[in-house]
Amino acid sequence: AKPWRLSYEQACSLPITFSTVYCAFVNSGVRSLCKVVVHAAAGGVGIVATEHALYLNAAVHATAGRLSKHLVVHGLDVKDCSSSRNEKAFAVGSLGKHRASRAHMILNSLSANFITISFALLGEGNHFEEIGKRSVWSRERASCCAAALNLQVLAVDDDLVRDPDWMQGVLQTLAHLAEAQNVSPLPTHVFHLWRHWESAFRLLESGNNTGKVVLRIVPDRSVLFANSPAQIIT
Repeated sequence: AKPWRLSYEQACSLPITFSTVYCAFVNSGVRSLCKVVVHAAAGGVGIVATEHALYLNAAVHATAGRLSKHLVVHGLDVKDCSSSRNEKAFAVGSLGKHRASRAHMILNSLSANFITISFALLGEGNHFEEIGKRSVWSRERASCCAAALNLQVLAVDDDLVRDPDWMQGVLQTLAHLAEAQNVSPLPTHVFHLWRHWESAFRLLESGNNTGKVVLRIVPDRSVLFANSPAQIIT
């Protein structure tokens, strides 16, 4: 059931993002005082993952692109934020922050040298959770980076919903946490489905969105149906 605190637009943005985060954190066993690296922390999964890590009292090092997205991350009470666009800036910033310590878990959605640098941040025997779909490393390639490594690829969406009983349990956990205000609604950019769908895709194309873009399914005579359900598109 939808928690009463959430609008339909807010509620539709959470199930897939939270289930991805839940799966990643259960796999890695993150707990209090663990160090977590969250890439693209101003995106939908990134915001939920950052909030969930802080809820577990873990230390978070985040990455973000534009200045506006860095401000979103700082608004989540994360002080350590590096670039997700400049590989050298990420290497200097993140390695400088961690110094002799290493991360317990990395939630990755970036590619190219960001993956290489991220593996350098990971402690031996710890967890690299991959949610990207471009240039994803194989298990064999990743295993060359450390003698002991836990690699979990979560990029295949079907893997998250193939077991209805598991998904039902995750949704119940999400509803409980949202009702207790331990999961916050994501920032949403809401567009009318029939009139402004092109503007929604233009916003996605520009990369200026944070959180989720939502298409609201409302008939043309929509004023009377203010609580119509919403359809997520990202």
